[in-house]
Amino acid sequence: MKSIDVYVVTFNCGRERVIPEEFGPALFGVLPQDYQKDASATTKAGQGQATSSDPKPILETYPHLLVLSLQELAPIAYSYLGGRFLTHYFDGLREAVTLATNGEHVYENAVCENTGMTAIMRRNEDWKKLARLMVFSNPKSREAGGEETRGAEEEEAPLLQLPQNTRGLYSPQSYLFVAGDFNYRTASLGPKPDDYDTFPQPTEDPDSPLHYRHLLSRDQLTRERTNQRTFHHLTEMPITFPPTYKIIHFPEGTPNIVHKAYNWARNRWPSWCDRVLYADASVYSGFQGLNPRSYHSLPVMSTSDHLPVAFLASVALKEIPAPEEGNNYQPPFDIDATWKDRRAAARRKEILSGLLFYLGLTREGNVLFLMMTFILGTLYRILG
Repeated sequence: MKSIDVYVVTFNCGRERVIPEEFGPALFGVLPQDYQKDASATTKAGQGQATSSDPKPILETYPHLLVLSLQELAPIAYSYLGGRFLTHYFDGLREAVTLATNGEHVYENAVCENTGMTAIMRRNEDWKKLARLMVFSNPKSREAGGEETRGAEEEEAPLLQLPQNTRGLYSPQSYLFVAGDFNYRTASLGPKPDDYDTFPQPTEDPDSPLHYRHLLSRDQLTRERTNQRTFHHLTEMPITFPPTYKIIHFPEGTPNIVHKAYNWARNRWPSWCDRVLYADASVYSGFQGLNPRSYHSLPVMSTSDHLPVAFLASVALKEIPAPEEGNNYQPPFDIDATWKDRRAAARRKEILSGLLFYLGLTREGNVLFLMMTFILGTLYRILG
């Protein structure tokens, strides 16, 4: 069966532009050392099967599909306003991908929104709300309908669609990946001063009290998902990497021997906030269309206190069959009939909030606000 390889990277950028020279070389660090894709999916149509004498196609070097799921991509004002305010930050990511592929292949970026809630019950409720409001539809239907949405901003285009031929997040015949900074922790309360000495540190001994597996047993996301309180019908590859948050960067000039340790923030329990989950269709359809292959964190980035996390899977080029007869598969939530109106209202609130943050929190916004105040004051004195 023909398949494509999907490489999903989630990264909380820390509201900073990524450094391409740092992010790019590390981007494909989760690919197996002997990585090579299925030749049936990379051979060009009409050329037959590749032979041993053929040069290795460039598409065999990198996954077919690269998805960057980004949180806190830019300062809050720019994130709310979107559009040209994010161009500088998107360009940094494009440069990083170019460096990662030596300029040999171009990927298409997918951009997601981060909610950033902190309370467990609120996060579970956020997932319910997202699942009810996340609706996908065929872009061709939008073009045929002549809807005036072609000017949607780059980060909005996958979401703002017409309701015809729509599918919800839990469509049983669709492949589903969910990646992001979910912000689930390993404790509900902050650590005590003495707890810092128990935080995970590099060790090959799983029985060592400093091995991360002991802290992983307290992971809130695993507990909530297993008890079907959030991320229903989703699964995850085994976690074989240390926590991804909260990283404190070593000062410049720190000896290399110290860099071999994990430098955690003292006021946060180290946690696996950054995750990639996927729907396993074989549970309800018997169809083995998705083969998870690799899952791990990437190196520390100097612009963020989170580690990026990457996931590699092979996905069959075939739609998932309908659930088998007698299977009681049901989405955990119904689609909200008012999803389109609520999404539009949320976007209006984002723009208003973005303008206020822009005027109050950015240098150019401060200058603009002072100029507007001066002009209005002058007009008031002249006309008053």
